[in-house]
Amino acid sequence: MKNVVFAAGLLLLLSGSPNEQHLRASDSETLIDSIRTQLQLLKAEYLTRIRDRDARYEAMMIVDHIDELLDELSGSPSAPQPMSEEEFSQLLDAISDEFTDSDKLRMLKTAMSGDVLVTVNQIARVMDQFTFDDSKVKAVRVMYSHVVDPQNGYKLLSKVMFSDSKEEIKRIISG
Repeated sequence: MKNVVFAAGLLLLLSGSPNEQHLRASDSETLIDSIRTQLQLLKAEYLTRIRDRDARYEAMMIVDHIDELLDELSGSPSAPQPMSEEEFSQLLDAISDEFTDSDKLRMLKTAMSGDVLVTVNQIARVMDQFTFDDSKVKAVRVMYSHVVDPQNGYKLLSKVMFSDSKEEIKRIISG
C-alpha cells in the first residue's frame, strides 16, 4: 500500500497539472521549476507517510534521483554534484579489491584527493566495506570534508556499533 501511495504521487508529479501540460519547450525552465515544486510536495505529503524505513529510504533515493535529473535538464545544478553512481561503483570496487582495512583506507585516501564530492549515503556505503569501527570512523574522517549534504550526517551513526565510535563520528560531523 505504501508503495502504491508513493507511485500515485509520482504519477501526479510526472503528469503535471493541465496548465503545465500546455507549456512550450521554450518554457522548459518554468516546467522544471514546477516539477521541482511538485517534487517537494511529494516529499512532504507522501514520503512522510511511508512507515517502513527501507521503503521510505528507497522512495527518497528515487526522488533524489529525479531531482538530479532535473539538475541535468536545467543545465545549471542547484548544488554541487557528488560523484556519479558509475564513478562511485568504481571506487567501491577498488576498495573491496583490497584485503585489509588499512589497505582499503589507503585506497580511499588516494581516491578522495582533489575536488571529489560525495553524499552521506555514499559515505555510509563505503563504511560497509570496512570490518572494524575504528576503520569506519577513519573513513568518515577522510570523506566527510567532501560531503554535499552534511545535514544527513546523522545517518552515519547507525553504521558503527560502539558508543565511542558514535561519539567520534558526532565530533566529525559537527565540524
